[in-house]
Amino acid sequence: MEKIKLELSRQRMREHSLNQFKHVRTCILARELCLLVRTNRVAFNAEDAREHCAFIAKLCDEAGCKEQSDLQQSC
Repeated sequence: MEKIKLELSRQRMREHSLNQFKHVRTCILARELCLLVRTNRVAFNAEDAREHCAFIAKLCDEAGCKEQSDLQQSC
């Protein structure tokens, strides 16, 4: 019985860790990149901004954030 509890705890910990990784890989990266684009927008031309916003939108879409994805694509 103890082995089953341990395995379930390990599975929950794995799921939690994978969810955290996905959040960092998509949402936090998108937020940081967006901040970088916004703070340096005077240095970018229109094509730079479109390219970077499209990449950020893809990250948001991958994370399941449809509204943010749509907003980023309209840059």
